[in-house]
Amino acid sequence: MPLVLMSSAAVPIPADHSRWFLRTLLVSLLVHGLVLTTVRSCQKAPPPPALTLSVELRTPPPPPPPPPPEPPKPEPPKLEPRKPVAMPQPVRPLAPPPPPTPLLTATPEAPQRVDQPV
Repeated sequence: MPLVLMSSAAVPIPADHSRWFLRTLLVSLLVHGLVLTTVRSCQKAPPPPALTLSVELRTPPPPPPPPPPEPPKPEPPKLEPRKPVAMPQPVRPLAPPPPPTPLLTATPEAPQRVDQPV
């Protein structure tokens, strides 16, 4: 047997109907509250401010100062004209090299020094 809820009028309401009734009641209260809130907020809204146009006069900024004049560039040193170069003299042949000197070598007859303990 379905659950039966008792209303204030003591009329039995089936459980399925009670869920539908409560859901409908909650939705209608929510919608009603939203509508009232929206209507009240629209009534309390201040009128939009009048459009005003303000013009601010400004003087133009002063022109930038002119760039400083460039210092005069030093003139490059003047080069003296090149002196003429004398013609090269013909190359004289070199004298023949001196005869080679014999190398000094030790001869077996030369005495050799030997240190002996004393």
